[in-house]
Amino acid sequence: MTSNHAPRPRAALLLLLLAAVAAVGFWLRPGTTATTPAETAGGAAPATASLDKPSASKAKAPSARPIPPAPLPSLTAPFALIAYDLKARSDAGDPDAACRLAAEFAYCSTREMQRADFDRWLVERQAGLVSATEPQTRSDVATYVDREMTMREGMLDQLTRHCAGSPAATPNDIALQWRRAALLGSPAAMKQYASGNAFRWSSLMDSLPLLATYRGEAEAMALQVARNGDGDMLLILATGYDPSPLPNRSLLAQSVSPDGPRALAMYQRAQAALDALPPEAMALARRQLGARISSLESELSPAERARAAQLLQDEMSGWKAPAFDQERGQRSGGQGDVHRFACGAPPGETVRRREPPAG
Repeated sequence: MTSNHAPRPRAALLLLLLAAVAAVGFWLRPGTTATTPAETAGGAAPATASLDKPSASKAKAPSARPIPPAPLPSLTAPFALIAYDLKARSDAGDPDAACRLAAEFAYCSTREMQRADFDRWLVERQAGLVSATEPQTRSDVATYVDREMTMREGMLDQLTRHCAGSPAATPNDIALQWRRAALLGSPAAMKQYASGNAFRWSSLMDSLPLLATYRGEAEAMALQVARNGDGDMLLILATGYDPSPLPNRSLLAQSVSPDGPRALAMYQRAQAALDALPPEAMALARRQLGARISSLESELSPAERARAAQLLQDEMSGWKAPAFDQERGQRSGGQGDVHRFACGAPPGETVRRREPPAG
């Protein structure tokens, strides 16, 4: 495994990992399963370099008009070998290339976080070693942790090899590139940017100027995505319009004004689409949606409920039928990240593969 860290003998790692007896039920957190195709070297990568990136002080629409997108490079191509081609195509107005460049930056920005997370995992297993005293339990746990360690090491190796020598980008650079791709019309980038996922909680203070711009653009862009049949964005918007207090409000929710009738209409439109799915599909989302609809119907006045019905019949009836990403689904009013493989995919296409989360 290519890494800045010295390799550890596998026997020593297994000894440390016997500490997992107290965590036999522990598995990778959502979004970290390494199920994307294995990355291949494909050639020597150049030394780490920097690309000229848009300035946060000039957060304006791209000067280039969108051009017809061309086929994107293979997902197995190392980022360092395709970065400059993607940048040139992004600057020329290719929305898919702009999206892929943003997604590659976001993917490779997780290298240090993923490595640190793996190191913390090893320390936690070591700390619990004293609890593993029964021989059969120790053997069972060793089998379990060996399987999980193989998965984690494979994910880190894939990430490290894919991103070796790739251009550096700050969180603000990444957010700006997502915005560029969104304004060029990439459906995947529009979803990522409008949902607020282009920004990271750990670096929000660095993105304050761009956040002000985002606040003025997010609602209109999110509505466009929802109109085009993205059921996940429909639910995110409905949650944002919902006047009920929530413990965690997304950036999109903080960028729109509360509107109970509109939230109810969107919830009802989403419910009708979910009811057309097999009974077992998105069962939790259905229960949560039913609870929100019942709550709003009891809180809104008759006039407000009538307005919701009018919005549903007049305004939203012309929208494309909502389609949902059943693999990722809705998470506390937010949406899982859009990743590299979604750039260039047809609007509304459900993507089931995962990569390490982008922050």
